[in-house]
Parts: sequence; C-alpha cells; structure tokens
Amino acid sequence: MTGLGVEMPAADAVEPITSAGNAQLGIAVLAGIAVIVLLITRFKVHAFLALTIGSLALGASGSASVIAMHDWPARGRSRAPASRARTSRSRATPAARDR
Repeated sequence: MTGLGVEMPAADAVEPITSAGNAQLGIAVLAGIAVIVLLITRFKVHAFLALTIGSLALGASGSASVIAMHDWPARGRSRAPASRARTSRSRATPAARDR
C-alpha cells in the first residue's frame, strides 16, 4: 500500500521590505503595540483605525518604505488561494467532497 501524500508547490522567495536588524524590528514591534494601546485607551480611537495607524507606525519605525508596505500584500499572496483550495479538497473525506 502506498502512503497518501499531499504535494504542495514551493513558494517563490519574497524579498524583505526592510533591511532593519532584529533589535530594531523588536523595538518597532513594541512601539507599534504601544501606539495601538495608547490610541484605544487614552484617545478612545476606534480599534480598526488604531490598528491601521499602529501598523503604519510599525512599518515606519522598522525602516520600511510606504510603497513597499503598500505593495507587499499583492506580491506575497498571489498563489495562496488556489493552492489552499487544491490541498483542502484533496484532504477532505469522500462524503465531504460530494456535498
């Protein structure tokens, strides 16, 4: 009997959007979280808006350019939905596939 395996295509390497070191990125994460908490608790800003501003602060303090932050989601997830659909369908039970 052969083993059942799921083949997944290898993803293309995506270049990082910043050349900051680990220490700078760690400090940037803490600063981004502090901005989010401060905006929500002190200034009563809506959570979605606070998360958006906090993520922009994280990117800016992590030395990422605004253009790189804007283009990153489109570059990084171009093939993900199609590959997930193939693998989840192949792992489903026969009864689930018939639905």
